[in-house]
Amino acid sequence: MAGSVQKVLVCQAGTAPIGTSNPCPTVNGTAHRPVVVESYLFDTAGGSNLEASTAPFDVAQGGVLFGSMFTISLLLWILGKSVGLVLKSVRQS
Repeated sequence: MAGSVQKVLVCQAGTAPIGTSNPCPTVNGTAHRPVVVESYLFDTAGGSNLEASTAPFDVAQGGVLFGSMFTISLLLWILGKSVGLVLKSVRQS
């Protein structure tokens, strides 16, 4: 996704310096002050990619992926165990 690093004004807990206007609201009795931070902002062209990444989880596809990875792990464990047994018998003879 394309984007750029830009300076953004955010509100953090704390009081603003005296004599300055404060654009930040008071939330639950806590005063906030404006702070400038650098943030990565996405371009509008990449919005569809971001929305696609937050799509609902497909349980069927997740089950297939889990089953495949579990089977591969189990087969690799069996292969390693078999090779270990063969090597053990070769060393003992």
